[in-house]
Amino acid sequence: MKTVEILIALPGSGKTTYSHKKQTDHKEKIRHFDLDQFNSKTNLYRHLDNELYYRGIDTLIIDGLILNAEFQNEILTFINNYNKSKVRDVRTKVSNIKFIIWEIDREPCLHNDLFRRNENSSITIKNANVNIPNIEELKKDFDFNFSIEYKKVERKPNWQIFADKYSLSGVIESESWSNGGTWGNWKGGRGIIDADNPITTIIIIDDLLLKIDPNMSFLLYKKLEKLYEIDEYYESEYYGGGNNKAKLTCSTEKLYNFLIEYKIITADSLKN
Repeated sequence: MKTVEILIALPGSGKTTYSHKKQTDHKEKIRHFDLDQFNSKTNLYRHLDNELYYRGIDTLIIDGLILNAEFQNEILTFINNYNKSKVRDVRTKVSNIKFIIWEIDREPCLHNDLFRRNENSSITIKNANVNIPNIEELKKDFDFNFSIEYKKVERKPNWQIFADKYSLSGVIESESWSNGGTWGNWKGGRGIIDADNPITTIIIIDDLLLKIDPNMSFLLYKKLEKLYEIDEYYESEYYGGGNNKAKLTCSTEKLYNFLIEYKIITADSLKN
């Protein structure tokens, strides 16, 4: 028996964050389908078929701007048609429909929506209404086990807004370098890989500083470099060789806090 979760919320509520985390935590059992990305109902049917029938996924999460009753019923109809096409195999049919619904809280949604895309969703966030599915009415038309889970909108920390604004991941990395290793060949030969000179800067951060504070003092820059950590790891290969690698890393949250502490940026400046 399969489950489909249908996410219902204003933009910026946390639907995609919820989906990605759940898929990451249960990657063999759960998949995420974004209707906004595919923009096609035909693709939804194919995704149901591919993930639930052929790959054997237990739960499919459907994300998108699914706010009105008509669209919600249309999705349920597609799922119902999928079930009818798989009548010979009960194990692959969708039995459970779970609506995950975020409360309407427009202010944190507007905050969370900053810099998520090239264009924001502020008009929709300020004006759209959300239909709460009527389970008893739906049971008259669809043979699913329905349930509803409610969630609150969580305000995104300012450092994540900072990361979105400048297209940064949670950890910023330098290019890697070699601390030495060995190589092999098909004859069983071995050789030595010489160590590189360590990299001492993270270009992504240097480029960012040129945008926000091109006149940063040398002493302040040296303080910032103390945020950097060295991540060492080992790369092996088919012929038995291996390379001891390293790279510099910096937490984006720590970088943001540093820039705030030394008044290089302000929380209000993130909105511009």
